[in-house]
Amino acid sequence: MKQEVHKAGELLQNITDFVRKNGSLEEKVRFPRKYICTAGPIQKRLAFVSEKNLRKSLSYNFILVDVFRWLLSVTDIDHTAKRMLIKNCIVVFCSICESMMTASTKGVIGKKHNFKARTKRMVDKGIITEDLRSKLDWLWDKRQAIHIYLISQPEDGLYKPIDYMKAKSTTYDLLDALKSSSQGLTTRDN
Repeated sequence: MKQEVHKAGELLQNITDFVRKNGSLEEKVRFPRKYICTAGPIQKRLAFVSEKNLRKSLSYNFILVDVFRWLLSVTDIDHTAKRMLIKNCIVVFCSICESMMTASTKGVIGKKHNFKARTKRMVDKGIITEDLRSKLDWLWDKRQAIHIYLISQPEDGLYKPIDYMKAKSTTYDLLDALKSSSQGLTTRDN
């Protein structure tokens, strides 16, 4: 496999050099199939989200994170570009979590609650565990770097592969918790 990877890298570099000189290609490199998830199966997992357009948008964001995952897993992208990919994964995962939480607690937890107040109320109602709340609150804090003007330190060391893994597992843990609890969400709480 090492030779194939090396050859693919050389060919991609040749294509990139051509595009840099000429502006574009008539032909496109075929993106590998069966690595990126598809919308249909994700939407089925999101059945607890009653609004169809939101379910679709959520599935598209899961697809986007898979594209980022491919870049992180298959290429040797490194340093700043790698950390910025991880940052964007965190932002997308957090947006997915925020949307799933808000949609699944509609009519149970009022709209006025911000992210961390919502996670607290979700623990109080038995929708998620305290451990999951802690992970979600970490994800929210990490995501706050989307506001570049608020960042008080260089982003260079803020995002690591372990952060990507934690954001991903937190998102899927929330998805599973919301699927499990979706039948029991009936009590209005403003």
